[in-house]
Amino acid sequence: MDFVFTHTVPFKYIPTERLLSEFEQKNVDQSTEVFLDKVESNLDYTHWYAGHFHCDKKVNDKFDILYHSIE
Repeated sequence: MDFVFTHTVPFKYIPTERLLSEFEQKNVDQSTEVFLDKVESNLDYTHWYAGHFHCDKKVNDKFDILYHSIE
């Protein structure tokens, strides 16, 4: 697969520095992120783009979280 576009990110790529401190994180449903972890580990892709966390972050050479950036 060339590109993957999702709203949220696989669990291992959650930018913990962006999590809201006023929310108890253990109460936040992260089942989609856990599911995407499984997808990501079984998928051959060129690049993955996601959003949701309202930040621009290059996670690695194949994964970007976008907010203001345009690719």
